[in-house]
Amino acid sequence: MRRLLSLGWMMLFALQAVAVERQERNFNADWRLWVGDLPEASTPTFDDSRWQQVTLPYAFNGDEAFRKDIVDLTDTICWYRKRFTLSADEVQGKVFVEFEGVRQAADVYLNGHSLGFSENGVMAFGMDLTPFAQVGENVLAVRCDNSWTYRSRAHDSRYQWNDKNFNANYGGIPKNVRLHVTDRLYQTLPLYSNLGTTGTYIYATDYDIVGRRAVVHVESEVQNDDVRARTFSLRAQVFDAEGQEVASFASHPVTLQAGERTHVQTQQSLDNLHFWSWGYGYLYTVRTALVEEGKSGDLVTTRTGFRKTEFGAGKIRLNDRVLMVHGYAQRTSNEWPGVGLSVPAWLSDYSNRLMVESGGNLVRWMHVTPWKQDIESCDRVGLLQAMPAGDAEKDVEGPRWEQRKELMRDAIIYNRNNPSILFYECGNESISREHLTRMVVALSAVGRCWTSTKRNMVARCSISTRVRNTRCGRWNIVVTRVSVSIGTGSVILSIRRATVRCIVANLPPTTTTTWTSWPSRWYVVGTTIGGNVLVRGPVSRRAVSRLSFPIPTPTIVASPITAPAE
Repeated sequence: MRRLLSLGWMMLFALQAVAVERQERNFNADWRLWVGDLPEASTPTFDDSRWQQVTLPYAFNGDEAFRKDIVDLTDTICWYRKRFTLSADEVQGKVFVEFEGVRQAADVYLNGHSLGFSENGVMAFGMDLTPFAQVGENVLAVRCDNSWTYRSRAHDSRYQWNDKNFNANYGGIPKNVRLHVTDRLYQTLPLYSNLGTTGTYIYATDYDIVGRRAVVHVESEVQNDDVRARTFSLRAQVFDAEGQEVASFASHPVTLQAGERTHVQTQQSLDNLHFWSWGYGYLYTVRTALVEEGKSGDLVTTRTGFRKTEFGAGKIRLNDRVLMVHGYAQRTSNEWPGVGLSVPAWLSDYSNRLMVESGGNLVRWMHVTPWKQDIESCDRVGLLQAMPAGDAEKDVEGPRWEQRKELMRDAIIYNRNNPSILFYECGNESISREHLTRMVVALSAVGRCWTSTKRNMVARCSISTRVRNTRCGRWNIVVTRVSVSIGTGSVILSIRRATVRCIVANLPPTTTTTWTSWPSRWYVVGTTIGGNVLVRGPVSRRAVSRLSFPIPTPTIVASPITAPAE
C-alpha cells in the first residue's frame, strides 16, 4: 500500500514538473465544410470524407459578394469540422481555441462534447478545450446558423445589427481561428465571452511628446490552474519596429495559489519613442513572460503603439496637435467581389491604405465591430478608427440593449491594445442619457481603459454623443456634450441652463448631492451609488443661497476645487 502511495506521489510531482511551452497555432488549414444541417456531425466518428475541403477564413456564401444584393445573401445551417493532434505534454497543459468571429451563431464541439456557443455574429470568442482534449487525434466540429431572423437563446430576442440594411451576411467561419496551448500557469486570453478572461493590456501615460518620452504600463491577467502554488514575476521586453530591444523591466514576485487568478503589472519610463500617428503606423512588439526561479515560462507577444490623445473644447488632439477629423464610413465587412470579407491581410492593407492615401485620417465602421484583421491593418497603415460594438439606426430597449452592452464590453477587451482605435461608439444616434449612463456602469468592470497625461482626462475610451433637450420647469436642460470615461466610470454632462430645483429633480433617485464652488460659477456634483456618475451644471450663487427644498445631505463648499478635466 505504501509503495502504491509513494508511486502516486511520484506521479503527481512528475506532473507538476512538466512545463508546457506556450504555442499559438494558425488553425485555418484543413477544415471540411458541409452546407446543410447534419446533427450527427458533432460526433468524432462521423464520416466527413465527402465534404468540401476549405482553408479559413471561408464564408460558405462568400462567392455571392457583389453578385447578389446583401438582402439576398444565402442564410442557412452549415457545419465545419477539423481533425488535429495533441501530444501528451500539450494535454497536460491548457488548450484553448480562439475564433475571431462566426456568423451568426456557432455551437462548438470537441470529440463529441459540447463546449458552448456564441451567437452575436460579430465578436471573437474562445473555448477551453482542456477538459475533453486527448492525446493523439481530436475532432473539432462547429455548427453555424446565419439566419437573418436568428433569435438569441440567452435573451429570446433578435440582434439589432443582424440587419439586411448594412450588415452583409457572410455565413459560417469567415474570420481566422487560432489554437493556444499554455502551461498550467498562464497569461489569459482577451476573450471575455465564454472564457471570462481579459488578457494582457499595454498602454502609456505621462507623455512628453517633444522629449519623446512616456511611461509604459504592462498589465496581465494570470491564472494558476496547477495543483500547487506558483511564485513568479511578470517580465516585459519592448522591441522597436526594427526588432531591437529598447527596454526590459519586471514586476515584484507574486505568489498565486492553486485555482487563483490575479492581475500583475509593471511599468517603466521609455525614451526616444516613436509615437503612432495618422499615416505613421509605428508599432512596438511587447513580450510579456512569467519568470519562475530565473526561467522564462508562459510568453505572450503583443503588437501595439503609443500615442497621446486629448478631447476637449471641441477639439481632438493627437500627440499634442489639433486634428481635423475627416474620412470614411465604411461597411464593416470591407469586402471584395467574389470573396466577401474573407480576404488575405495584404488586401486589407491595400483597402485601408487607399483611405489614407486619399487624405482620409479616420474610418468610422458601420454599426458593428470590424474583425481583428482590419483593426490590425489600420494600426499598420496609420488610419484612425471609430469602433462601434453593435447597433443599427436607433436606440433600443430591453434585451437588445443588454446585447449591445455585452458586445461593447467584449470588443473593448479584445481590441484595447490597438492604437488606431481612438473612439468607441456605443450607439449610432439618439442614445438616451439613461442608456449612456448604463453603458458606463457596465463597462467600468472592464478595468482601466484610458491613456492620458492628466487625471480624469479621457483618452482611449472616450464616447461622446448629443442628447435631445429635456423640458424642466421654465428652463430647458440642454445637454450639449456627454463624455464617458470607461476607466473612471464617470459621465460628465455639460448643462447650459437650469434651475437648482430642476437639476436635482432630474438626478437619479440614488444620488447624494454636494454643492461646490468652481471659479466664477457654482456646480452641482452628484455621485450615484450605482456607477459614480458625475453631473455638473452651472447654477447662480443666488439660487444656491436660497436652497429651501429637501435634497440628500446638502453641503455648501465655499473654497474653490479643481474642476474635472474636459
